[in-house]
Amino acid sequence: MGAFVAGIGERERTPGGDAGARLSAELRLAAACCRIPGPERDAAVRACADEVRWPEFLATTRRHRIEALVREALARAGVTPPQDVAEPLARGAERVLLSNMALAAETLRLQRAFDDAGVAFVTLKGAALAQAAYGSLGLKHARDVDVLTSRAHAAAAWALLERQGYVLSQPAARLSEAQKSALLRFGREVEFVRTRPTTVVVELKWRLVENPMLLRGVDAHSPTIEVPLLGAGALRTLADADNFAYLCAHGAHHFWARLKWLADLNAFADGHDLGFLYDHAQRLGAGLCAAQALLLCREFFGLTLPDEVAARASRDPRVARLTAMARAEIQRETSAPDTRRVVRNVVAQFRLGEGWRFALSQAGTSFFGDADVVQAPLPPRLQFLYPLLHLPLWLLRRFGPGRPGARPHRLQAASSGETEPSASRAAARPP
Repeated sequence: MGAFVAGIGERERTPGGDAGARLSAELRLAAACCRIPGPERDAAVRACADEVRWPEFLATTRRHRIEALVREALARAGVTPPQDVAEPLARGAERVLLSNMALAAETLRLQRAFDDAGVAFVTLKGAALAQAAYGSLGLKHARDVDVLTSRAHAAAAWALLERQGYVLSQPAARLSEAQKSALLRFGREVEFVRTRPTTVVVELKWRLVENPMLLRGVDAHSPTIEVPLLGAGALRTLADADNFAYLCAHGAHHFWARLKWLADLNAFADGHDLGFLYDHAQRLGAGLCAAQALLLCREFFGLTLPDEVAARASRDPRVARLTAMARAEIQRETSAPDTRRVVRNVVAQFRLGEGWRFALSQAGTSFFGDADVVQAPLPPRLQFLYPLLHLPLWLLRRFGPGRPGARPHRLQAASSGETEPSASRAAARPP
C-alpha cells in the first residue's frame, strides 16, 4: 500500500520534470478513485483520503470530469466526504447518468438514420466506450456524440444531420457552398447542435485525427464491433485494437490534460493483451502515443505492464518527454488556454509520430484552420491558397484591430457547459 502512495506521488526523473516533485494530495486521491475497482483501489482510496483538503478535491474532480467515478470509489472504499462535498458529487454523478442515457438514445437513433440512408456511421468514445470500459452508463463523463463517417459520405452526413434538426455550431458561421467544400477538403470535423427537445452536440468527423500518418488505415470502413446497451440496441464502434490506438492518439493530442481520458483508457484496456494492443498501435503509427498512455496509466493507476512492454515503452527518450509533458498538464489547476501553452502544444504535436512522412504531414495540417475558411472565403479554384494564407490570417485574427474574423466560442451543451479544447483548433491557433 505504501508503495502505491509513494509511486503515485513521485515523479520519475524525466526531461522536463523535477525528480521528487509530488502530486497534490487531492490529485493522488483523484487518481486512486480512477483505478480498476477492487480491494487495492479501496485501500489506496482510504490511504489517500487521510491528507486531502475536501474543497480543493471537489474542484479537482470537476476539472478532470470524474465526479461519478470518484463518488462510486469513495462509497465502495467506505470514505464519507463532508456533506458540502458529498452532495455536489452526488449531483454530478446523477448528471453523468442522465446525460449518458440521453446521448446513448440519440446515438442509437442517429445510427439507424445513417444506416437507412446508406451513410457510413461509427460512433467514437461516448456511450459505446462507457459500456465497453465500465459496463455502465453511469461512470464515464461525456458531453457529445462523436460520429465518424467516410470522406466520401461527409457531405451526405452533413445534410442528414441538418435534416435531423441539427444546426452547424463549429465553425459558428453561415457557410457558403464554397466554404463548405473547403472544410470537407482540408478539415476533418465540424460540430452541430440541436436544442429541442433537449440539447445535444454532435461532432461529425471524416478523419479520426489531423495527421493521417498517426492512425494509418483506420477509418469508417475499418472493422467494427457492436456494443449492446442493456436491451436498447447496440452501438457500432471501432474494433478493440483500433479503438485502443485511437484513444491513445486522442488523449496524446490533448496531452491527457484531464484524468477522465486516461481513466477511460485504463478501464478499457483492463483484461486485454497489452502487448498485442501496443504492437498494433505501433503498426498504425501511434506507437509513441500508446507508450506514453501505458506509462501514465502505470504511474497514476498502478497498471501492471508486461516486462517487455514496459522496457520498450520506457527506453525511448521521446516517450519520456511526452510523459513529462502530460504529467505537467494533468497537474495544472486550470484548463484555461493561454497563447504560450497553445503554441507549445501545437509544436509538441510533431513529437507524437515518427519519420519524415509524419513530420511533413503534420506541417501540412498545421497550415489550415476552419477559422481561415470563415475569415477569407475563397472560390474552389483558389482554395489551394489556404495553407499560404494561414499565417497572415492568424496574425490578423490575433493582433488586428478589433480582432476581425476571430472565431466565436463553440455552442456549449446546456447539460455540461464545457467544451474539450483542442490545441490545434483553439481560437488563437498559432501557425
